[in-house]
Amino acid sequence: MYTLGTKLSGQFEEIPSDMLTDSVEGQIYELHIATSRVTNPEEVARVLLEKLPAKFHGLKIRYLEIGENNIVTQIEETGSPFAWAALLAFLPEILQLVGIAVFAVYIMLAVAFAPAWVGVVGVLGVGVAVAGFLIGVSRTGEIQRRLGELQRMVTKIERK
Repeated sequence: MYTLGTKLSGQFEEIPSDMLTDSVEGQIYELHIATSRVTNPEEVARVLLEKLPAKFHGLKIRYLEIGENNIVTQIEETGSPFAWAALLAFLPEILQLVGIAVFAVYIMLAVAFAPAWVGVVGVLGVGVAVAGFLIGVSRTGEIQRRLGELQRMVTKIERK
C-alpha cells in the first residue's frame, strides 16, 4: 500500500448519485475508487496529484492511498466548485494513462471530523486524568493508613 498525506479521521457518509451536482466550497470528500490491478502506485500518485488539481482548480488532494485494486483519496473543495459529473468522467481518462481501469467510484462526504491532533490531545488528557485519580487513590490509602495508626495510638494513650 502506498500513502501520501494525513488521513482525516471522522465520519463519512456516501452521497447518493442522484444528489451529486456540484462540489461545495470548504467540504471534504473521500473517494473510493475500485480499479484493476495497480502495478506502479508511485506513477498513479504522480498522475493524480498533477492532473486532478490542474483540471479542477478548486480541488486540493489532502490524502491519497493506493492499494492493489483500489484508490482512496480525500479531497477538499478550496475555491471554485466543480461538477461531479466532470470529475467522474475525468478519473477513468487520467487513470487510463497509467494502464488502470476504473470499475466503480463511491463518493463520501465528511459529516463529522476532527484533526488527528485532537485525538492525541484527548488521549493524553484522559491519561493525565487517570494518573491523577490513581495518585489521589494511593494518597487516600496512605492517609487512611496513617489515620488508623493515630487511632491506635490514641486508644493506647486512653487505656493508660
